[in-house]
Amino acid sequence: MLGPSNEASLSFLRHTVATLAYRAGKTLRGAPEGFADFREGTRTRTPGAILAHMRALFAWALALAAVLALVAVVFVARPVLPEPAPLHDLLDELRPDERRRLDLTGVGDRVVDVPHELGFDHCKGTISGDV
Repeated sequence: MLGPSNEASLSFLRHTVATLAYRAGKTLRGAPEGFADFREGTRTRTPGAILAHMRALFAWALALAAVLALVAVVFVARPVLPEPAPLHDLLDELRPDERRRLDLTGVGDRVVDVPHELGFDHCKGTISGDV
C-alpha cells in the first residue's frame, strides 16, 4: 500500500515522464523530410542531435536506476547472503554404533539388488537366464 508521500512521488514521476514524452514527440510531429538535419546557425544543434542527446540522457538515467535498484536489492538481502557456518560437523562425530549402522545401510541396498542381478522377475515369479 502506498502512503501519501509515495503517491505524491509516483504522481510527480508520471507527470514528468508524460511531459517528456509529449515534448519529445512534439518535435517530430508533422515535421517535413530532412527536418532532423536543419540548422539555424553555426552554433546551434540540429533537431536530430538534440533528440540523440535526449536519448543518451535517458539511457544514462535508465542505467543509473538499474544500478540503484541492484544496490538496493543487495543491501536488503545482505543479512541472508552469507551462508552460516555450521557449529560442528555431525558426520565427524559418529558413535561406533552409528558408524556400524551406516556401514550396514550399503549392505542392505546390495542385498535388495541381488534378485535383479539374477534376473528374477517379481511379477511373474520366474528367473530368466538373460542376465
